[in-house]
Amino acid sequence: MNPKTSHPLVTVGMPIFNADKTIRQALDSLVNQTYKNMQIVISDNCSTDSTVNICREYLEKDHRIVLHRQTENIGAVKNFEFVLNHAAGDFFMWAAGDDTRTLDFVEVNLMFLLKDPTYVASTSPNIHEDQENIIENIVNYALEGSRLQRFKTFFQLPGASHGIFYSLIRTEVIKSCPYVKSETFWGWDWIVILYLLTHGPIHRVDKGLTIFGVEGVSRTSDVYKMMGITGIRRLAPFMQFNRIITKLIVDWSIREKYFVLFLVISLNLKTLLKSNKYIAILFFYLKKVILSPRKLINTTR
Repeated sequence: MNPKTSHPLVTVGMPIFNADKTIRQALDSLVNQTYKNMQIVISDNCSTDSTVNICREYLEKDHRIVLHRQTENIGAVKNFEFVLNHAAGDFFMWAAGDDTRTLDFVEVNLMFLLKDPTYVASTSPNIHEDQENIIENIVNYALEGSRLQRFKTFFQLPGASHGIFYSLIRTEVIKSCPYVKSETFWGWDWIVILYLLTHGPIHRVDKGLTIFGVEGVSRTSDVYKMMGITGIRRLAPFMQFNRIITKLIVDWSIREKYFVLFLVISLNLKTLLKSNKYIAILFFYLKKVILSPRKLINTTR
């Protein structure tokens, strides 16, 4: 259906694995949305619990649901790609098996995107379920302004970009992203967001709410281990991320490139210091030496 019509089709892609404890609540928040012209594409990544049986129950009740079951575990990123490839709607969003949305989420974000075609995506405020009663933990920043301003805002709060990734997105834009088809790497979801930002701003409406589960990668105690980043790779987890950033900004001005380079270097340094206490201590003393050249000269005379 043409997105200029009043009720374009919205596809929700659900890549799931072993989510039987939360999938009912997640599906209820989707099938009961106030906006009805939806397609819900579920791809079960070879779950070993009762997730598939629960999904089949919903499939029998709601014709908008399409259920696929992988014959082998294809990995998380491939599963995200799979549901996107099966999207028939003019607008698309991913939904995890342990996340819920208020019933107006699709409607309020779709209405905004229909009114302003310059935006590539729109989302609502978000929070994690174990923080629901703490108002100040609600994330509500948008990524707007010039492309440089959008990048700058993202790099200020990359760890709080979960809600941006799960935005309602124009399907033609997200399907054009080559990095959805890549293998898993550190910062994969951030690259997807930054790719979108090269095509336009991402809005945050003041209505609706996404409540994220607490079992996701972002809440894991050892994210490095879960992502398979071990040994010396912990010293430079963003290597592939860094390479892709240079591709995203290849046509930008020299001034813009230098500024983005500064943002990337800062992110790498902060991550390195946070993940390795010995490097942090070394950096602390090097910083003292660099910032106190006179003291160093006096001690060497």
